[in-house]
Amino acid sequence: MSRTMQDGDAGGHAPPPGTLDAEAVRALGFRLGETCAGPAADAYLRWIEEEARRDSLDLLLFLTPACTLLEPLLRTGAPRSAARHAQLPVTGMTGALAEVDFRTVARRLDAFAGHFEGLSAADVLLRLNVPVPAEHVMADLGLPDDRALTLQDRALLHRLLHVCRWQILRSGQAARGALMRGLDRMGVRPGIRVGLVDMGWDGSLIAILAGLLDTLFRADCVGLSFVLDAPDASPRPSNLVLKGFVGRGSKGRPSLSDLAAHRPVLDLLLSPRKAEVTGYDEDPRGTVALIWAEADPAGFGAQVIAGVTAFAAAGRSATDPLAPLAALASGDGAADRDALSAVLRAAAASRTGGAPRRLSRLPFMAPPSGAVR
Repeated sequence: MSRTMQDGDAGGHAPPPGTLDAEAVRALGFRLGETCAGPAADAYLRWIEEEARRDSLDLLLFLTPACTLLEPLLRTGAPRSAARHAQLPVTGMTGALAEVDFRTVARRLDAFAGHFEGLSAADVLLRLNVPVPAEHVMADLGLPDDRALTLQDRALLHRLLHVCRWQILRSGQAARGALMRGLDRMGVRPGIRVGLVDMGWDGSLIAILAGLLDTLFRADCVGLSFVLDAPDASPRPSNLVLKGFVGRGSKGRPSLSDLAAHRPVLDLLLSPRKAEVTGYDEDPRGTVALIWAEADPAGFGAQVIAGVTAFAAAGRSATDPLAPLAALASGDGAADRDALSAVLRAAAASRTGGAPRRLSRLPFMAPPSGAVR
């Protein structure tokens, strides 16, 4: 990593300011994965199983990479409900792209414009899976490659997205087609009852997918979110019932306000993405993969998953599995929160432009016998 900053060591104590110890970052990730994220993920998965039985769900779709935390637990013991389960590669960006059509493009362009602060215009287009125009075109728009966009550049970004709206529409059509073919391979059929599982906070990605499932399959959906911090009056598709493991009125779990106060650092722990996803790629045989961009800073996310794997392999069960997460969100976890904040800043500092790197290909879904259990 090109620059240094404060972080925490494996014992939860911060080293001297201005230092970044990669080994300490990895040790921190493993420890918090094993002692904090692992028990929380296990409790969440057990709740998901109960909800799947209660709602007679036919299929559970775990949204990845958001649900990466649950993968070790899914490998060691499939959900004990009758519902089949599969992993659906999708992100907020790819889901929003799949929703783009002639009716929604204007609204989506406005939404996209609010999420690209600090990126160059070329980076923005790469995340929309859109070819970058020639340098002189970008210069004429006032958006050279070396310029990082700020909130004051909203008008310029709107102009860029408007110029590229037809390519964005084509990208959305490709994403929607890839998503539909992947869901078809998973066995999604008209009238099916689908559980959409996310590690998110407001059910926004679940709502996008439920709307698409309604349009494409007329499927009934139950959204299962780790945290649900959304007003009951929030717009949602008519085919969706949205539930939160931790939310308003949930008893015996960490305070919603405590968690929300530290959302960025808790997101880093609960959704340890190995990289940022910029779009879909599809080969001539119809295998769909996610296009990955950023690397995992200092290997932190990989070590969180390793810690959760160790927890799962040990077959442990905690009497109060969310207590470590509650402690992390309270005053007791200040040192670890500071360390996580440093890793989060390092992740932001590591963002670079250029063409997205296609890492290990992630099939949208392998043949049903090996993918849906």
